[in-house]
Amino acid sequence: MKRLTTVFLVTALAACESPFGPPTLVDRLRILDLRAEPPEIDLQSEKIVFTSLIGNPGAEEISCRWAVCLLNIGWVAGQIDCPSDDSLIFGTDCQGAELALSDLIAWYLEHGGQIPDELPPELEETDIPLFAGLEITAPGKVRRAIKRLRLNLEGDEPNTNPRLAGLVLEDGSPLPHPWQVKLGATIALRPLVDESSLQTFTDKDGNQRREDLLFSWFATAGSFSDRRTIWGQDSQGRRLENNRWFVDPAYSHPGPARLWLVGRDGRWGCDWLEFQVEILEK
Repeated sequence: MKRLTTVFLVTALAACESPFGPPTLVDRLRILDLRAEPPEIDLQSEKIVFTSLIGNPGAEEISCRWAVCLLNIGWVAGQIDCPSDDSLIFGTDCQGAELALSDLIAWYLEHGGQIPDELPPELEETDIPLFAGLEITAPGKVRRAIKRLRLNLEGDEPNTNPRLAGLVLEDGSPLPHPWQVKLGATIALRPLVDESSLQTFTDKDGNQRREDLLFSWFATAGSFSDRRTIWGQDSQGRRLENNRWFVDPAYSHPGPARLWLVGRDGRWGCDWLEFQVEILEK
């Protein structure tokens, strides 16, 4: 779990905005995740398509800027300025934007970057510190998130985004349609994954490994027993991806709510699902 969480670079602004509620509670404007398709690019790629997952429970009017930035991976969140005056701005649609690889390479070289014909063994991934950033502006508010861009120069099979297949109750039963829960209820949930989308890769130690999948949970109401869960099972066969959603009256009220499930593969790939739910009086 520790190894996985160190590679997810969505900023603290996107993760801990509510000073009073749990971190999974989306009770104000938040950027929940950014996705790149493909998540890993090589020199044969033509473009990257970015999409955003934005929690906006107040339906605030927002404007956006997408940018590519060169950042020092050792900076703390408060030092990250992306977009900035030195950024490559490539989109203003809050839902997503496309970046031509030719524009990215030209901008990178103009800013002193170098792209070798072959990647030397001693060159670490952190030596190409490319990030995509999204900035959201609403009246009196600015929200930012960044996502690492990996340039694959090694000729390995490029990473692809994982695919989430759904969300069911812990016993495997499908979610009711329409999905209605009572205030104060506890709902046991289990995410479903298209396992064919989980790739095998060679890690830095030369070992063949299958991708892990880390889940993050968000909702506009209630709280979760775990902020994050991980795909797999323990030595007793218990599923580690399961979670419990508490429709806590302290953070919930009758009416419509939304729940989001985000899955990340630890190699900059991700997928997400959104669910509508109606909260009823006890």
